[in-house]
Amino acid sequence: MESAAKHGNQDHLADGRGRGQGGHARQRVQDPRRRQSAGSWNIVDIGKQSIEAMRKALEPARTVFWNGPLGVFEIPSFSVGTKDIARFLAGRAQAGATVVVGGGDSVAAVEQQGLADKMTHISTGGGASLEFLEGKELAWGSRASRP
Repeated sequence: MESAAKHGNQDHLADGRGRGQGGHARQRVQDPRRRQSAGSWNIVDIGKQSIEAMRKALEPARTVFWNGPLGVFEIPSFSVGTKDIARFLAGRAQAGATVVVGGGDSVAAVEQQGLADKMTHISTGGGASLEFLEGKELAWGSRASRP
């Protein structure tokens, strides 16, 4: 993160579209603006403000590495942010940006929408891909060339 900041990159924190409790489709949902929540509540999707902020931040990018969905996309009511950004990134890739999707959940989200062929590259090795980009030696050796 320090290296990214030195190169002028910014962190963008998400607003929560909703808080959920439980891990199934019949989750209890709470408005994220509510100040007090029990510790068992989780943010389950990003909101409209975050979607717009992410689009604005990603619009000029020539390379995007996406690792991880933006909500509990397996539950349709919490898949809004992930689906929106996936469609946006597919459009950016089609416009010439390099868009790499890493990690099994991210790949599943992209494939569910039929967008896999629109991305530059997809890989189920999300964590390993990030370690490779960090310059760490991976179990399969140093035969791969670094970007």
